Amino acid sequence: MDDFDRKILLALQKNARISLTELSKTVHLSLPAVRTRLLKLQDQGYFISFSAILDPEKFGKGFTCYCLIQLSGHTAFHEEAFEKFILENQDILECYRITGQYEYLLKIITKSSRRLEELIRKIRAVENVINTNTLTVLNTLKGELSVKPD
Repeated sequence: MDDFDRKILLALQKNARISLTELSKTVHLSLPAVRTRLLKLQDQGYFISFSAILDPEKFGKGFTCYCLIQLSGHTAFHEEAFEKFILENQDILECYRITGQYEYLLKIITKSSRRLEELIRKIRAVENVINTNTLTVLNTLKGELSVKPD
C-alpha cells in the first residue's frame, strides 16, 4: 500500500458514493489507475463493506448506552443461548467478547430509558446471565466509524 492507495481509502471514507472520475481528480491519478487500485484494494480485503450509516434519531432511537454482561459459567450451551438472544435483538447494535470481570460488552441504541429497562430485564432473564452494568451515553465526543489507513 502506498500514499495513493491511502488517499483513495481516505476519500472513500469521506464519501463512499464518490464517482471514479471525481476520485481520480481527488487523488491525482488517471481513471484507469484509480479503477485498478480500487479493484486491487477490494481483492486484498481492505473493505469490510460499503453501507449507509443511518441517523438513529430519525427512527426515534436517541438513547445510547453500553452494557457489560457477566455470565455464571462458560458452557457452549449457555453461551449459544445468550448469543442467540443478542443476534435476535435489533436494539443491540454491537456485541464484543471481552476480558476481565465481564464476558460481553454490548452497544445498545433504543428509543428510551423505559425501552432499555425492558431490554435489560430480558437480558437478565437469559439463563447464565448473573450481572449487568449499564453505562448511559450523555454525549459523543468522537465517533469514528472506521480506522484510518496509516
